[in-house]
Amino acid sequence: MTAEAMEFRLLGALEMSANGAVADLGPPKQRALLAILLLHVGEIVPVDRLIDLLWGEHPPRTAAHSIQIYVSDLRRAMESLGGQRILTTRAPGYQLEAASDSIDARRFERLVEDGTRLLRDGDREAGTELLRSALRLWRGPALSDFAYEEFAQPYIRRFGDLHLDAVEQAAAAELDAGRAAEVLPLLDAAIREDPLRERSRELLMLALYRSGRHPEALRTYQQLRTVLADELGLDPSPSLQRLQERILLHDPTLLPPDAEPAEPSERNPYKGLRSFTEADAADFFGRDALVDQLLTRLQDGSRLIALVGPSGSGKSSAIAAGMIPRLRDGAIAGSERWTIAVMVPGANPLSEMKAAISVAAGRPRGLAALLDDASEPDATPIRFISNGARVLLVIDQFEELFTIADDIARRQFLDALARAVSEPGSEITVLLSLRA
Repeated sequence: MTAEAMEFRLLGALEMSANGAVADLGPPKQRALLAILLLHVGEIVPVDRLIDLLWGEHPPRTAAHSIQIYVSDLRRAMESLGGQRILTTRAPGYQLEAASDSIDARRFERLVEDGTRLLRDGDREAGTELLRSALRLWRGPALSDFAYEEFAQPYIRRFGDLHLDAVEQAAAAELDAGRAAEVLPLLDAAIREDPLRERSRELLMLALYRSGRHPEALRTYQQLRTVLADELGLDPSPSLQRLQERILLHDPTLLPPDAEPAEPSERNPYKGLRSFTEADAADFFGRDALVDQLLTRLQDGSRLIALVGPSGSGKSSAIAAGMIPRLRDGAIAGSERWTIAVMVPGANPLSEMKAAISVAAGRPRGLAALLDDASEPDATPIRFISNGARVLLVIDQFEELFTIADDIARRQFLDALARAVSEPGSEITVLLSLRA
C-alpha cells in the first residue's frame, strides 16, 4: 500500500485510515503530535518546537523521550494499515511526508479556492459544485479533539472561517439560481456555528423570503438583533436593516435575478413542523369549527380578537390557511374587499404595522402620512384608510412584542392598537395569535 492510499482527517475529530480501517492513534498527546505534523506536512518540525507546542512553558523532563515514544507508536499505527513509512526522523526533528490530497483540510482549502475562482469568473454551476464538494468534507469543527489546545487555535479559526465563507458563497450562488429551499439547512447550520455572522443571517432571510416564509425571515432578523445587543451592545448593520425593510415592503428586487425554471414535480401537501400559509389553503383541513368561530366574531363586529393556545397548536395555520382564504372568498358580506394585513411584531412594531397595512392596501403614500400622524398623541393610525372597506390587521405571534421590542416601542405600539380598536368610526379590526 502506498502513502497516497492513507487518509488523514482534521475537519472534525482526528482520524487516520486506509481502505475503511481506522487506526488507533493512542493517548491525547500522541494524537496532538500527529495533528501538529499534519498541519506542517512536508516540513521538518524541530523537537524543541514540538515540545513547546505540546506542553507549553512547563514541559516534563522526559518530554523529548515521550516524543520518541509517540513517534514510534504512530509509525506502528501506520504500518498496521499497510502504509509505507512516511513519518521520518530529520534532524533536528521529524517530518511527515504525506501527499497533500491525503489530508482532508488541504483538499478542502483547494476546493474552496478553485470554487471561489470559478464563481468569480462567472461559472456558477461548476463553482457551486466545487464548493459543495468541499462542504461534504466537513464533519464538524476542525480539530475538534483539540478545541482547548493552544497550538490548534489559529487553525480552528482559519478553517472555521473558510468553512463559513464556502457556505455563504455556495448559498448565494444557489439563491441566484432560484434554489432557495435547498440552502436553508446549510444556512441554519452556519448560524449555529457562528450566531454573530451577519452574512449568513442575510442569506437566510433572503432564502426564507423566497421560500414564502416571510414571518420567519423577519424573525431571523430579530433574533440577530437580540444576540448582537446582548453579546456586543450593537445593532445589525445598515445593509441588514435595509433588507428587513425591503422584506416588510415585499420589494420585487428581492426575487432572484435569473432564476431557472423549476422542474415540474408532484406537490407535497405535508408541511412537517412548518405553519400552513394562505397558499396552502387547499391542503388545510380539520379546523373548521375554530375557523367558524373566528368568522362569527368578525361578523358580529368584534374589534379585538385573541386566539390563544400553546406553541405548535396551529394558531397561525388556522388563521392563514383557514380563515383568511374564506374571507377573500366572501365568507362575510363584503369581506372579499377587505384589506387584510399580516405582521409579526419586531423591534419597531409600530412602523412594521404601518408598513404591513400600507402594502396590503396598496397605498405607499398613505404610509408616509400614517407615519406623520402617529407622532401626534391623538392620532389614529388608520386615518388614511377611508374607502368604506374594513381593515383586518392580523398580528401573528403577538408574544414577540414582549421579547424583542423595547419598552418605548412596545408602549407606542400598544397605544396605537388601543386607539385603532376604540376610535369611533375606525375601520380596523385586530386579530392576535398569542402563545399560551
